Amino acid sequence: MPPTISEENYIEIEIEIPLVQTRSSPLTGNAGVFNAFFNPNQTTATTNTVHFNWILSTIPSGSRVSRVEVASVRTNVAGMSYFVQIGRGPNVNSITYAPNIPWAATVSTNFFNTQDPSAIWALRFYATRVIVPPDFGAGATVTSATLRVYYT
Repeated sequence: MPPTISEENYIEIEIEIPLVQTRSSPLTGNAGVFNAFFNPNQTTATTNTVHFNWILSTIPSGSRVSRVEVASVRTNVAGMSYFVQIGRGPNVNSITYAPNIPWAATVSTNFFNTQDPSAIWALRFYATRVIVPPDFGAGATVTSATLRVYYT
């Protein structure tokens, strides 16, 4: 997919990450580094998005999501709050996101329970900050993110 310019003044490049495990629950995907950049006087920013293509014939027919979990590490910046955004859809242009989840080293949601795990899954992070003058902008970084989709 070609790069796109977001409304928050950064270029988004979507990179499909290969699946780590495909034959049994949970589906597990690892992503490297997520970055969000704040321009001066900007109080919110969204990181790059990673899509996991888990439309797989190896998932048993009739399987349903039982839990979705994200483990990650974030930079600790004074005055900054992080949120996890997990999405699912039939393609990268039609993703439905769960409500924002306040960041913790491991978070989970049941928002997607009873849905088919065979889908495109999306992971990104959202950050807010308190501006302290002089403001030269800021950056938010999340590393070592792992998305796990459990199903039965």
